[in-house]
Amino acid sequence: MIHPVKVYDPSGKLKKVISQKILNRRSDQICLNPTLFSKQVKGRKKKIVTIV
Repeated sequence: MIHPVKVYDPSGKLKKVISQKILNRRSDQICLNPTLFSKQVKGRKKKIVTIV
C-alpha cells in the first residue's frame, strides 16, 4: 500500500501532496521503462539490459 506523500519547502510550509493514484501511475511507468528512474550522467553511456 502506498501512502500519499507531502512535500514541504525549506521553511516548513506544505507545497503539495502527491496522491496515491499518481504514485501508482509513476510506479507502473518505472516498471515499463526503468530508464526513467536513472539520472542522466555525462560521459560514457550505459548499456540498458532488458529482461524478457
